[in-house]
Amino acid sequence: MVEEAVSALGARLARSEGFGRGGEGALDLARVVAEVVDATDAAPPTPKYIYEDSDAAEEKIRKIARTVYGAKEVVFTALAQKNLLRAHELGYADLPICMAKTQMSLTDHPAVFGRPRDFTITVREVRISAGAGFLVALTGDMMTMPGLPKVPASRSIKLLPNGRIKGLMQND
Repeated sequence: MVEEAVSALGARLARSEGFGRGGEGALDLARVVAEVVDATDAAPPTPKYIYEDSDAAEEKIRKIARTVYGAKEVVFTALAQKNLLRAHELGYADLPICMAKTQMSLTDHPAVFGRPRDFTITVREVRISAGAGFLVALTGDMMTMPGLPKVPASRSIKLLPNGRIKGLMQND
């Protein structure tokens, strides 16, 4: 079904069996990716953006939430509005937007799965990341330090009576 759908769209497809067959099982995918990338080097596609650079920060956030996530409405808390005003006063209002939300959902609620539509997303805070060159719109309640599990891997490290360390490597 996937192959038929991809073919109908005129896109390229290759099966990857790398998990089961190692590198040999990913060769077809690697060839297709290389061919596509090499072809676009000569004539790169024109990028299409969700918002215009000239849009107000609030409008950029709305366009991302509606177009990418499927939201119907975007609500800004008083703090987020204050943050946006401050960004404007400091000359950062024209920066691009980075949305920070739970990785568990397209909404700001981690228990909402799938591809919801017509929901309301709340922007609780907007941070200026001047060095990176972004305004970061925070939605929902989540940690903003990426890549950390709920329980750190270090909690599984044990020193055995024989002096061997267990738990440093995956599947150890």
